[in-house]
Amino acid sequence: MNADICQQIWRYTDERLAELVAAARDAGASHPFLTQWPVEDESLARNILHFAVLHDPEADHQDRLTALRLIYNQVARFPDDIESPSLLAMNVQLLLADRLNSIELLHLLTRLQYQLLGYEPRVSCARGERRKVFGLYKNGEPILAGTTLRYVSPLLQSAFRHISGLSKVNIRALSLQKRHQAAELVMMYFLHGVNKQIKWECRERRMDLQRFCNPTWELLKEGEAELLATDPSQSLLHCLDYEALQLVAHRLNTSDALLTITTPKTDVPAKESRQPCEVVLPVKRLAVIQGSIPPASDANDQLQIQRFKVLQTVQPVVQLPAPDQLYGIQEILTGEFPWASGAIDAILGELRLKRHLGALNCKVRPTLIAGQPGVGKTRFARRLAEELNLAFRAISIGGMDDSRALLGTSRGWSTGQPSSLLDLLLNANSPSAMVLLDEVDKASDRSVNSAPVSSALLGLLEAESARRWFDSFLQTECDLSMVSFILTANSLSRLPTPLLSRCQVVMFNEPSPEHIAAAVPHVLEDLAGEWGLPSGVFKGFESKVCAFGSRSIRELKGALTHALKMDLMTKDHRQWRH
Repeated sequence: MNADICQQIWRYTDERLAELVAAARDAGASHPFLTQWPVEDESLARNILHFAVLHDPEADHQDRLTALRLIYNQVARFPDDIESPSLLAMNVQLLLADRLNSIELLHLLTRLQYQLLGYEPRVSCARGERRKVFGLYKNGEPILAGTTLRYVSPLLQSAFRHISGLSKVNIRALSLQKRHQAAELVMMYFLHGVNKQIKWECRERRMDLQRFCNPTWELLKEGEAELLATDPSQSLLHCLDYEALQLVAHRLNTSDALLTITTPKTDVPAKESRQPCEVVLPVKRLAVIQGSIPPASDANDQLQIQRFKVLQTVQPVVQLPAPDQLYGIQEILTGEFPWASGAIDAILGELRLKRHLGALNCKVRPTLIAGQPGVGKTRFARRLAEELNLAFRAISIGGMDDSRALLGTSRGWSTGQPSSLLDLLLNANSPSAMVLLDEVDKASDRSVNSAPVSSALLGLLEAESARRWFDSFLQTECDLSMVSFILTANSLSRLPTPLLSRCQVVMFNEPSPEHIAAAVPHVLEDLAGEWGLPSGVFKGFESKVCAFGSRSIRELKGALTHALKMDLMTKDHRQWRH
């Protein structure tokens, strides 16, 4: 492809495009658009470029939206030219799985999936019209309310979670067009979305619709008259009419609530007939060190090199648990950290979407957990790693004035050694692990004998640079693309914008007194583990614990330690000793 054309469209070069195509393939994309690269045909190359933009971590939201709109226009204009539309639907959703962060993007992607899979949305509920309809059609026939649709249903669930998580201020700030898009996505969710936490039959859908939509509709319709006068759009749908809401409720009410819902048959080849949760991508195998390691002149350095050569062998990547298991993990973690349910849902929700689409690699995208000291951020990261079966290491960034712990120490020094990240992977016998970068907001801006900590962190969090991570001691590039990074900070005000842009940011609220009381059994288990005692050794002690007035999990841990010391060291409680 001509480099000038690439630079004209989002300024991509052939080399950068090749990197993005390779990254998309690594993520599981397998559509012929990507497998045929490189190509000479400029039209096909431009189509590939659009897919590359979707998966490019450096592309901004507007570029990604533009690329998706161009793909949608191509599919709408030339539907017969699209090879394997079902596979294309899966690939587009897979490439955007971590970046569905706006109503406009979610709505456009949903409409693209309708187009690829042959569904026709019909929305016409304005007053005065003879025919009032709301729903999806296939070959001219309405799709039964409650029917789940592959690729579409999990996407509708993601859209609902995004919209329901918006604050009142953010909803009031939406344009009229975005309000209509949000309303359409929400109602389609209740008609055809999935909710695996419960057996979601039509009866339950209707009750949930009533509970959720009434207050939300009032917010979406607030100031609608003023917005109508200023919004230039001429093609707004009638999703905010109460008649549309009533029609959805009526469709759910008249559907057979006891009907076993199945996915409707679609006209796709047999090789594409699997459900998203049934798509089985090959288990990825990866060598952390793919090149050679230059020999060292020092004998001690050579011994270190010999120890790390094991990372040159190919090893399987840790796999994501099944969707139902991920739901179970979310319930467990929410039970332990009820004050952080929103953050847990954001993290586990993305993993479920990836697994539902067939992705197997257990990789959590870079996540920054913000919250006051002592609210359990570090403990949550460790517990998440345990539940996902990932090796874990916490690295304190606060006060760190050089990046040698991350980059490795050059040979020749008496303390020379590879990066602690490689040491973690070596001990784990796997290219997969989870690393906690603690207190990144307190990292020092000064650098003594190595690159600044901030630049090292940016390289770790960027997918492309993580694949070519250079270790100063081994003097070779290492692939850390399967390492998940969790960052913690007490405040976001001191963090640079480039760092924030590479992470999803979730908040840990302060636990209430009820949350503190519920955390007592879990903190006791942590203490038993730290002291080398068997699990359950403090079972029964919870009932002896009164409210300590602790304001954080850290204070609770100290209070429990003191209480155990006072209670268990007395003559009357020797049975507690082990």
